[in-house]
Amino acid sequence: MTKIVAKLTSGWVFIRAFALARWGLHFVSRTALLTYQANAMRRHREKWWPQSDFYRPFVQQHDQIPLMDKATMMANFDALNTAGLTREVCMDWAQAAELSRDFSATLNGVTVGLSSGTSAVRGIFLATQREQAYWAGNMLAMLLPKPLYRRQRIALFLRAGSGLYDKLGKSHWVQFRFFDLSRPFGELIHDLKEFNPTVLVAPAQCLERLVDAQAILNIQPRQVIAVTECLPDDVRHKVEQTWHQRVDEIYQATEGFLAVSCTHGRLHLNEAFVHFDFEVLDAATHRVVPIITDFSRTTQLMVRYRLDDVLVLSDEHNCPCGQHSRIIDKIEGRCDDVLRLPKKSGGEVDVYPDYISRALLLVDGLCDFRVRQLSDHQLSIQYVGDSVDITVVQNAIQSVANLCDIDLAKLSMQIETVRNFETSLMHKRRRIIGLARRLPHAF
Repeated sequence: MTKIVAKLTSGWVFIRAFALARWGLHFVSRTALLTYQANAMRRHREKWWPQSDFYRPFVQQHDQIPLMDKATMMANFDALNTAGLTREVCMDWAQAAELSRDFSATLNGVTVGLSSGTSAVRGIFLATQREQAYWAGNMLAMLLPKPLYRRQRIALFLRAGSGLYDKLGKSHWVQFRFFDLSRPFGELIHDLKEFNPTVLVAPAQCLERLVDAQAILNIQPRQVIAVTECLPDDVRHKVEQTWHQRVDEIYQATEGFLAVSCTHGRLHLNEAFVHFDFEVLDAATHRVVPIITDFSRTTQLMVRYRLDDVLVLSDEHNCPCGQHSRIIDKIEGRCDDVLRLPKKSGGEVDVYPDYISRALLLVDGLCDFRVRQLSDHQLSIQYVGDSVDITVVQNAIQSVANLCDIDLAKLSMQIETVRNFETSLMHKRRRIIGLARRLPHAF
Protein backbone atom coordinates (compact mmCIF):
# COMPACT_ATOMS: atom_id res chain seq x y z
CA MET A 1 0.00 0.00 0.00
CA THR A 2 2.85 2.38 0.86
CA LYS A 3 4.47 1.77 -2.54
CA ILE A 4 1.18 2.45 -4.32
CA VAL A 5 0.73 5.74 -2.46
CA ALA A 6 4.34 6.74 -3.21
CA LYS A 7 3.85 5.93 -6.90
CA LEU A 8 0.61 7.93 -7.09
CA THR A 9 2.24 10.84 -5.26
CA SER A 10 5.25 10.86 -7.60
CA GLY A 11 2.91 10.75 -10.60
CA TRP A 12 0.94 13.71 -9.33
CA VAL A 13 4.12 15.66 -8.59
CA PHE A 14 5.39 14.95 -12.11
CA ILE A 15 2.15 16.14 -13.74
CA ARG A 16 1.97 19.26 -11.56
CA ALA A 17 5.63 20.16 -12.23
CA PHE A 18 5.16 19.61 -15.96
CA ALA A 19 2.05 21.80 -16.08
CA LEU A 20 3.66 24.57 -14.03
CA ALA A 21 6.85 24.69 -16.09
CA ARG A 22 5.07 24.37 -19.45
CA TRP A 23 2.16 26.74 -18.92
CA GLY A 24 2.13 28.22 -15.42
CA LEU A 25 5.51 29.83 -14.74
CA HIS A 26 5.39 32.43 -17.47
CA PHE A 27 6.21 35.88 -16.12
CA VAL A 28 5.15 39.18 -17.66
CA SER A 29 8.39 40.90 -16.63
CA ARG A 30 11.71 40.28 -14.93
CA THR A 31 10.36 42.06 -11.86
CA ALA A 32 7.52 39.53 -11.68
CA LEU A 33 10.02 36.66 -11.97
CA LEU A 34 12.22 38.04 -9.18
CA THR A 35 9.18 38.62 -6.94
CA TYR A 36 8.09 35.00 -7.42
CA GLN A 37 11.64 33.84 -6.76
CA ALA A 38 11.94 35.84 -3.52
CA ASN A 39 8.65 34.44 -2.19
CA ALA A 40 9.60 30.87 -3.12
CA MET A 41 12.97 31.26 -1.39
CA ARG A 42 11.29 32.57 1.76
CA ARG A 43 8.89 29.61 1.87
CA HIS A 44 11.77 27.22 1.31
CA ARG A 45 13.81 28.84 4.09
CA GLU A 46 10.96 28.72 6.60
CA LYS A 47 9.95 25.12 5.87
CA TRP A 48 13.18 23.25 5.11
CA TRP A 49 16.11 25.05 6.74
CA PRO A 50 14.91 24.22 10.29
CA GLN A 51 15.16 20.52 9.33
CA SER A 52 18.89 20.83 8.59
CA ASP A 53 21.26 21.00 11.55
CA PHE A 54 23.66 23.07 9.46
CA TYR A 55 21.19 25.70 8.20
CA ARG A 56 18.88 25.89 11.22
CA PRO A 57 20.93 28.68 12.91
CA PHE A 58 20.64 30.81 9.76
CA VAL A 59 16.84 30.82 9.39
CA GLN A 60 16.63 34.28 10.97
CA GLN A 61 20.07 35.39 9.76
CA HIS A 62 20.08 34.14 6.18
CA ASP A 63 22.27 37.05 5.05
CA GLN A 64 25.14 35.58 7.08
CA ILE A 65 25.26 32.14 5.44
CA PRO A 66 28.81 31.19 4.41
CA LEU A 67 29.61 30.19 0.87
CA MET A 68 29.48 26.46 0.23
CA ASP A 69 31.51 24.32 -2.17
CA LYS A 70 31.83 20.57 -2.73
CA ALA A 71 34.61 20.03 -0.19
CA THR A 72 32.76 22.00 2.50
CA MET A 73 29.51 20.21 1.68
CA MET A 74 31.14 16.80 2.03
CA ALA A 75 32.78 17.80 5.32
CA ASN A 76 29.36 18.82 6.72
CA PHE A 77 27.28 16.21 4.88
CA ASP A 78 25.63 14.67 7.95
CA ALA A 79 24.43 18.04 9.25
CA LEU A 80 23.39 19.42 5.87
CA ASN A 81 20.86 16.86 4.67
CA THR A 82 17.32 16.66 6.05
CA ALA A 83 17.01 12.87 5.71
CA GLY A 84 19.24 11.96 8.65
CA LEU A 85 21.70 10.11 6.40
CA THR A 86 25.43 9.87 7.10
CA ARG A 87 28.26 10.39 4.66
CA GLU A 88 29.77 6.97 5.35
CA VAL A 89 26.57 5.03 4.69
CA CYS A 90 25.72 7.07 1.57
CA MET A 91 29.21 6.69 0.11
CA ASP A 92 29.12 2.91 0.55
CA TRP A 93 25.65 2.75 -0.99
CA ALA A 94 26.57 4.93 -3.99
CA GLN A 95 29.80 3.07 -4.68
CA ALA A 96 27.94 -0.26 -4.60
CA ALA A 97 25.49 1.11 -7.20
CA GLU A 98 28.38 2.29 -9.38
CA LEU A 99 29.95 -1.17 -9.31
CA SER A 100 26.72 -3.08 -9.95
CA ARG A 101 25.40 -0.48 -12.47
CA ASP A 102 22.00 -0.89 -10.79
CA PHE A 103 20.74 2.59 -9.92
CA SER A 104 17.14 1.66 -9.15
CA ALA A 105 17.46 0.99 -5.41
CA THR A 106 16.88 3.72 -2.83
CA LEU A 107 18.21 4.23 0.69
CA ASN A 108 15.28 4.93 3.03
CA GLY A 109 13.36 6.22 0.01
CA VAL A 110 16.24 8.44 -1.13
CA THR A 111 18.26 8.02 -4.33
CA VAL A 112 21.99 8.34 -3.62
CA GLY A 113 24.44 9.24 -6.38
CA LEU A 114 28.02 10.33 -6.92
CA SER A 115 29.32 13.21 -8.99
CA SER A 116 31.50 12.37 -11.99
CA GLY A 117 34.72 13.13 -10.14
CA THR A 118 36.04 15.77 -12.56
CA SER A 119 37.27 17.72 -9.55
CA ALA A 120 39.47 16.24 -6.85
CA VAL A 121 36.48 15.63 -4.55
CA ARG A 122 33.64 13.25 -5.48
CA GLY A 123 30.39 14.55 -4.12
CA ILE A 124 27.41 12.61 -2.80
CA PHE A 125 24.02 13.85 -3.94
CA LEU A 126 20.60 12.94 -2.59
CA ALA A 127 17.06 13.15 -4.00
CA THR A 128 13.74 11.70 -2.92
CA GLN A 129 11.32 10.15 -5.40
CA ARG A 130 9.24 13.31 -5.11
CA GLU A 131 12.22 15.51 -6.00
CA GLN A 132 13.10 13.29 -8.95
CA ALA A 133 9.53 13.41 -10.25
CA TYR A 134 9.54 17.19 -9.84
CA TRP A 135 12.84 17.46 -11.74
CA ALA A 136 11.60 15.19 -14.55
CA GLY A 137 8.35 17.12 -14.98
CA ASN A 138 10.20 20.42 -15.01
CA MET A 139 12.80 19.26 -17.53
CA LEU A 140 10.38 17.55 -19.91
CA ALA A 141 8.11 20.57 -19.93
CA MET A 142 10.98 22.73 -21.12
CA LEU A 143 12.37 20.26 -23.64
CA LEU A 144 9.64 18.22 -25.30
CA PRO A 145 9.04 19.46 -28.84
CA LYS A 146 5.57 20.40 -30.02
CA PRO A 147 3.01 19.04 -30.61
CA LEU A 148 2.66 17.29 -27.28
CA TYR A 149 0.38 14.57 -28.59
CA ARG A 150 3.22 13.17 -30.72
CA ARG A 151 4.85 10.15 -29.12
CA GLN A 152 8.49 10.61 -28.21
CA ARG A 153 11.35 8.14 -27.82
CA ILE A 154 14.03 9.75 -25.69
CA ALA A 155 17.51 8.24 -25.62
CA LEU A 156 19.57 9.26 -22.59
CA PHE A 157 23.31 8.62 -22.80
CA LEU A 158 24.55 9.13 -19.24
CA ARG A 159 27.26 7.94 -16.88
CA ALA A 160 24.78 6.84 -14.23
CA GLY A 161 21.13 5.89 -14.42
CA SER A 162 18.13 6.27 -12.16
CA GLY A 163 15.08 4.22 -11.31
CA LEU A 164 13.08 7.22 -12.49
CA TYR A 165 14.05 6.51 -16.12
CA ASP A 166 12.66 2.98 -15.82
CA LYS A 167 9.35 4.31 -14.48
CA LEU A 168 9.02 7.02 -17.11
CA GLY A 169 10.10 4.58 -19.81
CA LYS A 170 6.87 2.62 -19.36
CA SER A 171 4.69 5.55 -20.41
CA HIS A 172 2.70 5.18 -23.62
CA TRP A 173 3.25 8.87 -24.40
CA VAL A 174 6.98 9.15 -23.74
CA GLN A 175 9.47 6.30 -23.88
CA PHE A 176 12.76 6.76 -22.05
CA ARG A 177 15.74 4.51 -22.55
CA PHE A 178 18.90 4.84 -20.52
CA PHE A 179 22.12 4.10 -22.41
CA ASP A 180 24.87 3.33 -19.92
CA LEU A 181 28.13 4.94 -21.06
CA SER A 182 30.10 2.23 -19.27
CA ARG A 183 28.97 -0.32 -21.87
CA PRO A 184 30.96 -1.09 -25.06
CA PHE A 185 30.23 1.52 -27.69
CA GLY A 186 29.32 -1.10 -30.31
CA GLU A 187 26.50 -2.36 -28.09
CA LEU A 188 25.23 1.19 -27.59
CA ILE A 189 25.17 1.72 -31.36
CA HIS A 190 23.19 -1.48 -31.91
CA ASP A 191 20.60 -0.61 -29.26
CA LEU A 192 20.26 3.00 -30.40
CA LYS A 193 19.62 1.96 -34.00
CA GLU A 194 16.88 -0.37 -32.78
CA PHE A 195 15.35 2.30 -30.51
CA ASN A 196 15.43 4.95 -33.28
CA PRO A 197 15.06 7.97 -30.97
CA THR A 198 13.10 11.11 -31.70
CA VAL A 199 15.07 12.94 -28.97
CA LEU A 200 18.77 12.28 -28.40
CA VAL A 201 20.39 13.42 -25.14
CA ALA A 202 24.13 12.88 -24.66
CA PRO A 203 27.44 14.51 -23.68
CA ALA A 204 29.23 16.39 -26.46
CA GLN A 205 31.96 13.79 -27.01
CA CYS A 206 29.32 11.05 -27.19
CA LEU A 207 27.33 13.04 -29.76
CA GLU A 208 30.51 13.36 -31.82
CA ARG A 209 31.08 9.61 -31.80
CA LEU A 210 27.44 8.96 -32.68
CA VAL A 211 27.78 11.30 -35.64
CA ASP A 212 30.81 9.30 -36.78
CA ALA A 213 28.64 6.16 -36.60
CA GLN A 214 25.70 7.69 -38.49
CA ALA A 215 26.31 5.51 -41.55
CA ILE A 216 25.50 2.49 -39.37
CA LEU A 217 22.85 4.17 -37.22
CA ASN A 218 20.85 5.87 -39.97
CA ILE A 219 18.78 7.74 -37.35
CA GLN A 220 17.16 11.17 -37.68
CA PRO A 221 16.33 12.61 -34.26
CA ARG A 222 13.96 15.57 -34.21
CA GLN A 223 15.79 17.09 -31.25
CA VAL A 224 19.42 16.83 -30.11
CA ILE A 225 20.45 17.94 -26.62
CA ALA A 226 23.98 18.21 -25.24
CA VAL A 227 24.44 17.60 -21.50
CA THR A 228 27.01 17.21 -18.67
CA GLU A 229 30.03 18.80 -20.39
CA CYS A 230 30.91 21.84 -22.49
CA LEU A 231 29.73 21.83 -26.10
CA PRO A 232 32.66 22.91 -28.33
CA ASP A 233 31.84 24.89 -31.45
CA ASP A 234 33.37 22.26 -33.75
CA VAL A 235 31.23 19.48 -32.24
CA ARG A 236 28.09 21.64 -32.46
CA HIS A 237 28.75 22.29 -36.14
CA LYS A 238 29.45 18.62 -36.86
CA VAL A 239 26.23 17.46 -35.20
CA GLU A 240 24.08 20.11 -36.87
CA GLN A 241 25.54 19.28 -40.30
CA THR A 242 24.77 15.58 -39.84
CA TRP A 243 21.24 15.65 -38.43
CA HIS A 244 20.14 19.09 -39.64
CA GLN A 245 18.89 19.94 -36.17
CA ARG A 246 19.94 22.72 -33.85
CA VAL A 247 21.83 21.38 -30.83
CA ASP A 248 20.10 22.50 -27.63
CA GLU A 249 21.80 22.40 -24.27
CA ILE A 250 20.93 21.45 -20.73
CA TYR A 251 23.21 22.97 -18.12
CA GLN A 252 22.79 20.50 -15.34
CA ALA A 253 25.17 19.40 -12.64
CA THR A 254 24.60 17.10 -9.72
CA GLU A 255 24.06 20.36 -7.84
CA GLY A 256 20.91 21.18 -9.81
CA PHE A 257 19.02 21.81 -13.07
CA LEU A 258 20.57 25.17 -13.90
CA ALA A 259 19.75 26.21 -17.47
CA VAL A 260 18.10 25.01 -20.65
CA SER A 261 17.84 26.17 -24.27
CA CYS A 262 14.65 27.92 -25.31
CA THR A 263 12.77 27.55 -28.60
CA HIS A 264 15.11 30.13 -30.15
CA GLY A 265 18.26 28.30 -29.09
CA ARG A 266 19.30 30.67 -26.31
CA LEU A 267 20.44 29.14 -23.02
CA HIS A 268 18.32 30.55 -20.16
CA LEU A 269 19.07 30.20 -16.46
CA ASN A 270 16.41 28.22 -14.60
CA GLU A 271 15.55 31.13 -12.30
CA ALA A 272 12.04 29.91 -11.52
CA PHE A 273 13.67 27.18 -9.41
CA VAL A 274 17.21 28.43 -8.69
CA HIS A 275 18.50 31.78 -7.45
CA PHE A 276 21.82 32.89 -8.96
CA ASP A 277 24.48 35.18 -7.57
CA PHE A 278 27.67 35.72 -9.51
CA GLU A 279 31.32 36.08 -8.66
CA VAL A 280 32.76 38.29 -11.41
CA LEU A 281 35.95 37.02 -13.02
CA ASP A 282 36.19 39.46 -15.93
CA ALA A 283 33.66 42.29 -16.10
CA ALA A 284 34.68 43.29 -19.64
CA THR A 285 33.85 39.87 -21.09
CA HIS A 286 30.97 39.05 -18.70
CA ARG A 287 32.76 35.98 -17.33
CA VAL A 288 31.41 34.85 -13.97
CA VAL A 289 31.27 31.93 -11.54
CA PRO A 290 27.70 31.09 -10.43
CA ILE A 291 26.68 30.84 -6.78
CA ILE A 292 23.35 29.04 -6.55
CA THR A 293 20.50 28.58 -4.11
CA ASP A 294 18.15 25.85 -5.32
CA PHE A 295 14.78 26.37 -3.63
CA SER A 296 13.28 23.22 -5.17
CA ARG A 297 15.57 20.80 -3.29
CA THR A 298 14.43 19.57 0.09
CA THR A 299 16.67 16.63 1.03
CA GLN A 300 20.14 17.99 0.34
CA LEU A 301 19.91 21.75 0.57
CA MET A 302 21.94 23.80 -1.91
CA VAL A 303 22.25 27.27 -0.39
CA ARG A 304 24.85 29.77 -1.61
CA TYR A 305 26.72 26.92 -3.27
CA ARG A 306 29.66 28.08 -5.38
CA LEU A 307 30.07 26.06 -8.55
CA ASP A 308 33.43 25.69 -10.28
CA ASP A 309 32.12 26.67 -13.73
CA VAL A 310 33.02 29.69 -15.83
CA LEU A 311 29.98 31.17 -17.58
CA VAL A 312 29.81 33.96 -20.12
CA LEU A 313 26.64 35.96 -19.46
CA SER A 314 24.85 37.57 -22.36
CA ASP A 315 24.26 41.31 -22.40
CA GLU A 316 20.98 40.56 -24.21
CA HIS A 317 17.92 40.91 -21.98
CA ASN A 318 14.99 40.48 -24.38
CA CYS A 319 14.65 37.04 -25.91
CA PRO A 320 12.11 36.41 -28.69
CA CYS A 321 10.87 33.38 -26.72
CA GLY A 322 9.38 35.75 -24.13
CA GLN A 323 11.28 34.43 -21.11
CA HIS A 324 12.72 36.97 -18.66
CA SER A 325 15.43 34.78 -17.12
CA ARG A 326 19.08 35.61 -17.76
CA ILE A 327 20.75 34.28 -20.90
CA ILE A 328 24.13 32.49 -21.00
CA ASP A 329 26.22 33.00 -24.11
CA LYS A 330 28.55 30.14 -23.27
CA ILE A 331 29.47 27.59 -20.63
CA GLU A 332 33.21 27.93 -21.05
CA GLY A 333 34.51 25.29 -18.68
CA ARG A 334 35.81 24.96 -15.14
CA CYS A 335 37.90 27.38 -13.15
CA ASP A 336 40.72 24.84 -13.36
CA ASP A 337 40.54 25.09 -17.16
CA VAL A 338 41.77 28.69 -16.96
CA LEU A 339 45.49 29.03 -17.61
CA ARG A 340 47.50 31.56 -15.65
CA LEU A 341 50.52 32.57 -17.72
CA PRO A 342 53.31 35.19 -17.47
CA LYS A 343 52.30 38.63 -18.67
CA LYS A 344 54.46 40.95 -20.77
CA SER A 345 53.77 43.88 -18.49
CA GLY A 346 54.65 41.82 -15.42
CA GLY A 347 52.75 39.43 -13.20
CA GLU A 348 50.31 36.89 -14.59
CA VAL A 349 47.27 36.93 -16.85
CA ASP A 350 44.24 34.61 -16.78
CA VAL A 351 43.81 33.01 -20.20
CA TYR A 352 40.30 31.61 -20.65
CA PRO A 353 39.76 28.36 -22.59
CA ASP A 354 37.77 29.99 -25.38
CA TYR A 355 40.78 32.03 -26.55
CA ILE A 356 42.90 28.91 -27.06
CA SER A 357 40.11 26.74 -28.46
CA ARG A 358 39.14 29.26 -31.11
CA ALA A 359 42.73 29.74 -32.24
CA LEU A 360 43.56 26.04 -32.51
CA LEU A 361 40.27 25.02 -34.13
CA LEU A 362 40.95 27.54 -36.92
CA VAL A 363 44.04 25.53 -37.93
CA ASP A 364 43.23 23.57 -41.09
CA GLY A 365 43.55 19.83 -40.59
CA LEU A 366 43.72 19.97 -36.80
CA CYS A 367 41.17 17.44 -35.50
CA ASP A 368 41.57 17.63 -31.74
CA PHE A 369 43.94 18.97 -29.12
CA ARG A 370 44.91 18.93 -25.45
CA VAL A 371 46.55 21.86 -23.65
CA ARG A 372 47.82 21.36 -20.11
CA GLN A 373 49.62 23.82 -17.89
CA LEU A 374 52.36 21.84 -16.16
CA SER A 375 53.74 24.65 -14.00
CA ASP A 376 53.68 28.45 -13.77
CA HIS A 377 55.96 28.71 -16.82
CA GLN A 378 55.46 25.41 -18.63
CA LEU A 379 52.78 24.45 -21.17
CA SER A 380 52.13 21.15 -22.98
CA ILE A 381 50.25 21.25 -26.30
CA GLN A 382 49.31 18.03 -28.10
CA TYR A 383 47.22 17.87 -31.25
CA VAL A 384 45.82 15.36 -33.72
CA GLY A 385 46.40 16.20 -37.36
CA ASP A 386 49.08 14.51 -39.50
CA SER A 387 49.01 17.23 -42.16
CA VAL A 388 49.43 20.11 -39.70
CA ASP A 389 52.85 21.75 -39.55
CA ILE A 390 54.00 22.52 -36.04
CA THR A 391 54.81 26.10 -37.05
CA VAL A 392 51.11 26.68 -37.84
CA VAL A 393 50.23 25.60 -34.31
CA GLN A 394 52.97 27.89 -32.96
CA ASN A 395 51.46 30.77 -34.95
CA ALA A 396 48.03 30.04 -33.45
CA ILE A 397 49.51 30.22 -29.94
CA GLN A 398 51.29 33.43 -30.90
CA SER A 399 47.95 34.97 -31.88
CA VAL A 400 46.59 34.09 -28.41
CA ALA A 401 49.71 35.60 -26.82
CA ASN A 402 49.21 38.86 -28.74
CA LEU A 403 45.55 39.00 -27.72
CA CYS A 404 46.11 38.20 -24.04
CA ASP A 405 49.47 39.96 -23.49
CA ILE A 406 51.29 36.68 -22.76
CA ASP A 407 55.08 36.79 -22.52
CA LEU A 408 56.08 33.73 -24.56
CA ALA A 409 59.76 34.38 -23.81
CA LYS A 410 59.06 33.36 -20.20
CA LEU A 411 57.03 30.32 -21.20
CA SER A 412 58.39 26.88 -22.05
CA MET A 413 56.12 25.09 -24.52
CA GLN A 414 56.15 21.42 -25.49
CA ILE A 415 54.26 21.08 -28.80
CA GLU A 416 53.81 17.67 -30.38
CA THR A 417 51.48 15.76 -32.66
CA VAL A 418 49.83 12.52 -31.49
CA ARG A 419 47.90 9.87 -33.37
CA ASN A 420 44.85 10.13 -31.09
CA PHE A 421 43.79 10.66 -27.49
CA GLU A 422 42.71 7.85 -25.25
CA THR A 423 39.23 8.80 -24.14
CA SER A 424 36.41 7.26 -22.15
CA LEU A 425 32.78 8.26 -22.40
CA MET A 426 32.62 7.71 -18.65
CA HIS A 427 34.78 10.78 -18.10
CA LYS A 428 34.15 14.36 -19.16
CA ARG A 429 36.40 15.51 -21.97
CA ARG A 430 38.66 18.40 -21.00
CA ARG A 431 40.70 19.86 -23.83
CA ILE A 432 42.33 22.52 -21.66
CA ILE A 433 43.52 21.90 -18.11
CA GLY A 434 45.12 24.54 -15.92
CA LEU A 435 46.81 24.16 -12.59
CA ALA A 436 44.57 22.88 -9.79
CA ARG A 437 44.16 26.17 -7.95
CA ARG A 438 41.40 28.70 -7.49
CA LEU A 439 41.21 31.89 -9.45
CA PRO A 440 42.36 34.91 -7.41
CA HIS A 441 38.78 36.20 -7.10
CA ALA A 442 37.59 33.05 -5.32
CA PHE A 443 36.67 33.01 -1.65
